[in-house]
Amino acid sequence: MKHAFGLSTEAKRVNRSPVLLYLYAEPARVPTSACSEHRAEIESFSTAVRGARVRFAATSWADWLDRFAVPTTPPAVRAHAEALRLKFQP
Repeated sequence: MKHAFGLSTEAKRVNRSPVLLYLYAEPARVPTSACSEHRAEIESFSTAVRGARVRFAATSWADWLDRFAVPTTPPAVRAHAEALRLKFQP
């Protein structure tokens, strides 16, 4: 709640829409069932807060970094995303 209030206040100040992004890792050492359960919990939470003033979005680090692996992304950004992936592979 504290973060939602802060985001809402700051977004209003700069005339933007507030978004709370939940960025999470899915390390290979964690059982697939635990990752699936976690994703289900995220979906449940997302449904519960749908329509709130602060929009909720969630993605895994791997999925987020994949967004930068497209040809339209500047080469330096693609390289940085790949370096992050290699350094912090979950």
